[in-house]
Order: sequence, then C-alpha cells, then structure tokens
Amino acid sequence: MVSSEPGEYILSEDEISRLKSLNINSLRICPLYQINPSGGITLLRPKQYYLGMIRRAKDEGLAVLLEPNLFVGGAINQLDDPTYLDKIFAMSSTWALVAEEEKVELYSPLNEPDALFGGNQALITQWIQRSQDLRPLFSGHLVLKFADLGPAEIKGINHYDYLAFDIIWGNSHLDELRQHLKRAITK
Repeated sequence: MVSSEPGEYILSEDEISRLKSLNINSLRICPLYQINPSGGITLLRPKQYYLGMIRRAKDEGLAVLLEPNLFVGGAINQLDDPTYLDKIFAMSSTWALVAEEEKVELYSPLNEPDALFGGNQALITQWIQRSQDLRPLFSGHLVLKFADLGPAEIKGINHYDYLAFDIIWGNSHLDELRQHLKRAITK
C-alpha cells in the first residue's frame, strides 16, 4: 500500500503505470482537515478532489483505504478537549457514507487517534468506542490505525476488522524493523 498523504497523487496514466510497476495494489487516500480559528474542522480541498482520486484508483483496479486526517503539513494537532469527539465523529460519518457509496475496501475513521489526542488514554478509549458506531454506515473492512505502536492500552475494538500501526522506517537496519514489528504484533 502507498499513501496519498498529503494528497499529492494525481493518478495520471504515468503515475498509475509507475505504481503498478512497483506491484502496488492499494492506495491510502486521506482527506485532509485542519482546525480553524473558531474551533471548527475544515476540509482543505474540495470533496470532489478526493472522490476523483477514489474513483480513479478503483477504475485502475487499486484497492482503497480511505482515512480522514487532521494532521496538516506535518504538524500534529493534539486535542485534549472532549467536545472535539462529536465534530470528528461527524466528519468521520460523512466519509463512512462516501466509503460505502464508492465501495471502498477499507475505511479508517481517523488517522492515528492516539497521536491526535496526545496520548490521552481516556480520549483515545472514548474515540475507539464512539467510532465503532460507524459500522452501520460502512459494510467494508473497518480499520483502527494508530501511530507507531499505538497507545499504552488498546481495548474495546471488537467491531473493527483490522488493527493497523503506521510504521515509517527510513534506514537499512532490518533487524531493528523486525523487532519493532514483533512488538506491534505482540501488542
């Protein structure tokens, strides 16, 4: 799988050919959001932009992981206000309906909630419980994806189909990567 974050893929014929030549069969598409000064959540590009990416990927036979993202420009917004749960849930509900309508294979309601909520275990747990209410909106595979190894505790995930960890590895020390993956799997 390759990620479209921050939405830089245009999925031109050349780009599709390159992805397929690398044996990539799935694409992560992340509608990017920011928190505006009034505390609202704003989509950075038109919804049609992301719909076009989803449709183009599907037309080319690529599976899609759709995952709304509140990380903008590499900056991590850490939210500690529980009132954001309702706003984020509304955002995630919108994309769950899109994922269902577009027959997306995988849907993650929120990119890395553990990082977004600053490691606040209570908020992370509330999000895990609340986000499972999206199950009636999306019949595909529901994914809960964490940053790196995720929060200290991961519980109450029985309505998710997959638990994923976003691990970015940039060096050639494969033994270290193997050990890191073993820790993730054990968790």
